[in-house]
Amino acid sequence: MPNAFDGTKRTLRGFLIQIRAYHQFHTINLSYLNDKMQNVATFIKSDTLEWIEPLFRDFFEYNNDDQNPLTRKVFNLYKDFEVKFKIVFGEMDKKRAAKRQFAKFKQTGSASYYAIQFYQNILQLY
Repeated sequence: MPNAFDGTKRTLRGFLIQIRAYHQFHTINLSYLNDKMQNVATFIKSDTLEWIEPLFRDFFEYNNDDQNPLTRKVFNLYKDFEVKFKIVFGEMDKKRAAKRQFAKFKQTGSASYYAIQFYQNILQLY
């Protein structure tokens, strides 16, 4: 199961990958367009939940024609949700964030652990 997302920018990509893997594994149970979005809400907490709560309230209280266009968009296509989610909770400038991480690098453990951390940071740029 995916770990809950609390709004921490550095964990966003990992969270979305975990959610995609979970959805892929549970395809049969998540067959309707809005099932994936409803599932994602169970893995969101704290301030992040405050952002998504109005969308869910709109989704549950109104029929499709009366819903906010953003609600319809994110509930009808999960990829649209991811795009909006990344805009709100993701890094604005990936290169700048990677440079900050490189500036903080110190080898405190084994060389192999340091190398893993280095390569993970490089992969964040892609």
